[in-house]
Amino acid sequence: MELNQIISEILVSLKDNKSLLNDYEENLSNFFQKKQLPVNEYLEQLEKNVIYNKALFFDTLDVLVDYIYIPNKNLAFADPVNDILSQAQKKSMSQASYLISYLSHGALNNSVSDDIKHLRSLKDAGKFQELFDELEFQIIYYKGHYETLQYFILILANNEKISQYIASKFSRGLVHENIRMGIREFINILHAKSKFSA
Repeated sequence: MELNQIISEILVSLKDNKSLLNDYEENLSNFFQKKQLPVNEYLEQLEKNVIYNKALFFDTLDVLVDYIYIPNKNLAFADPVNDILSQAQKKSMSQASYLISYLSHGALNNSVSDDIKHLRSLKDAGKFQELFDELEFQIIYYKGHYETLQYFILILANNEKISQYIASKFSRGLVHENIRMGIREFINILHAKSKFSA
């Protein structure tokens, strides 16, 4: 069985998962209640949350791929789902703080991605409507990625044979890229069903 077929089957099993859609919409509804804050505070919340959610998605994906390749998972992970999520959350908190500082006029270095540089350029140019539009798009986008990845982890953690098969047949890099791309494609389905679709 091909890797993209395995990932696709996992994601197809999530297509009609009402809990995923409900969790996603509730998470976004809770976030967008912050629109009632003064504009500067809302902007700060958007910036922090976009950066954190993007880091959280990628860090969680990294920890998941590490989990897939650990031979004795039950020795390394007492509670796989929570252990994966908490490891990623700790990592993301420290990484996000630098990028949040950069977006708030900190110094640039090579670890800043192009999309964060773009946000900073909009802010520096005073293009606040474009900045808000882009930040709101990204918060929806990355929260969707992270929500989907959590459900993906639930399936893999409860089906150790799948992760063992993946680890025995495919390279880490290929697994990482295929999960990332599979979730990216799945997000279109999630957005289409969501009240937050464009």
